[in-house]
Amino acid sequence: MENKFSTILKDLREEKGLSQRDLAKKLKVSNVSVSNWEKDLKKPQYENIKVIAEYFGVSCDYLMGNEN
Repeated sequence: MENKFSTILKDLREEKGLSQRDLAKKLKVSNVSVSNWEKDLKKPQYENIKVIAEYFGVSCDYLMGNEN
């Protein structure tokens, strides 16, 4: 399976037992944003990538599929 942002985000969210709504609240974004990211319809802005990476305790490179 390809390590795409959408897949990585969904896997990290599910590992924490969060719904898309829960994650959206924690990241202070809309539910639609999280859904679109996970469906690979849109990519988050860089500022959001940093916040997501910090929340999950991973690097931005890992989150974007650039490292294991």
